[in-house]
This record gives sequence, structure tokens and C-alpha cells, in this order.
Amino acid sequence: MIITIDGADGVGKTSLAQKLKIYYNCTLIEKPIYTYYKREFGENWKILADKAMQDNLADNLTDEDKVRFVCKFLVYLKNILNKNDLYIIDRGLLSCYIYNGNEKTNHIFDKLIENGIGFDLSILLDADTGIRKQRLLYRDKKIDSKVLGLRVDRALSYAKSRNMNFEYINTTKLSIDEVFEQSKAMINRNIREHFDEREL
Repeated sequence: MIITIDGADGVGKTSLAQKLKIYYNCTLIEKPIYTYYKREFGENWKILADKAMQDNLADNLTDEDKVRFVCKFLVYLKNILNKNDLYIIDRGLLSCYIYNGNEKTNHIFDKLIENGIGFDLSILLDADTGIRKQRLLYRDKKIDSKVLGLRVDRALSYAKSRNMNFEYINTTKLSIDEVFEQSKAMINRNIREHFDEREL
């Protein structure tokens, strides 16, 4: 079963993903692009991955180009992961949608969902802008205004309209332990349903 932790920067994705990895004793994929570059490019993988990510921010690239670049790593994961194991992915399809999802790119996301790249469950995290700013300042010391301006609303609407299997948690007033407990209950319910369906 593949579970993605999604949301804009500063909502608590990585903290939650790390706690879930420990609790479930499962594989955590921190960034899909990193997994790809580690496997394909050897010891210089991080330099190459970071450069590729930076290049993908270029102004001359269309939203479609940016979506195809990021989502190809999710396709790669779909092809290499064992369906019988449990995986937590820090940033999945809905995270990509938060950055580059719109009417022009919906057809790409729709095709990815059709091919199973929405995976088995997305936990979509959200938080008020002020809280996100505090968290990002604590972590990064400076903030890109574009990153701070990212909102979950469109991704939430998209997920609902496509009947994606997702759970939504607003982390604004919650501790990481409270977010973890809510997520654990959601995941356990989905695990039961997932394996019940496979046994039918």
C-alpha cells in the first residue's frame, strides 16, 4: 500500500511522514526525485537532483513542462515499489497539484490518476498562512513569497472532483502528535479496507 503525505510548505508533511515511518516500520520516500537520482546517478546524485529541481523553476517552462518533470518521478516509483509492502511518500500527486495544478494541466493529472499515480491514499495537510510562515521561518530563516502564497484549496477541490482517496487534516491548531494520531486512525482504516478488497 502506498500512502502520500501532501500539502504546501510548512504544513508538517515531513514531520508527520517521519513519525509514520517509525510507527509502521515501513519505507519512507522523502522526495521522489531523490529516490530516482540516488538509484540512477550514483554518488553525485544530490547535486544533480538539486540542479534539476532548480532548472525546473525556469520562467520559460510551461506549467505542463513542470508537471511532467515532477510527476515522472512518481511514475518511476509506481514501477519499482512492491505492492505488498507499505510505503510513505513525502510529497505525492496532490503536492504537485498545489504547485502547478490548473485547467491547463488537469488533463495530465487526470491521466496520471487513470494510471494509478494517485496511489492508495493521500493525507492532505493544510494550515493557516500565519502558522506556515512561523514554521518556515524557524526552519529556513527566509521565505519565498511564492511558496508562502501556495494554498491547498484547488488541490482539495480537484481531489474531490476526481473521487481520489484522500483524507484532509488542518494542522493549524494541532500538535504533531495530534496530527499523527488522526493520520494513524485514517491509515489503519484504509489498510483494513485495502486488504479486505484484495481478499474478495
